[in-house]
Amino acid sequence: MEVACLADAMANDALELMGPQAALAGPRGPCGGIFRAALVDNPCMRIAGGTDEIQYTIIGECLLGLPPERPVPHDPPFSQAPRGGGFAAG
Repeated sequence: MEVACLADAMANDALELMGPQAALAGPRGPCGGIFRAALVDNPCMRIAGGTDEIQYTIIGECLLGLPPERPVPHDPPFSQAPRGGGFAAG
């Protein structure tokens, strides 16, 4: 989690310092386009590892021994929703 946050901050700082040139890919970009790769790949790495909230939940439950989260109540599926009805004619 923290590595992804740090990499994201570094990529954003590089973009802020270098301006639009940081978004260039290949040999035309600074340092062979490595900053563009960081800008594009960092959000993917955070998503691939699960959102930060999910990671915090896993750490809390597995490592710290906190009680599990309460289950989310689910409504019945749409296929089981009541049909018809509407307004009564009166």
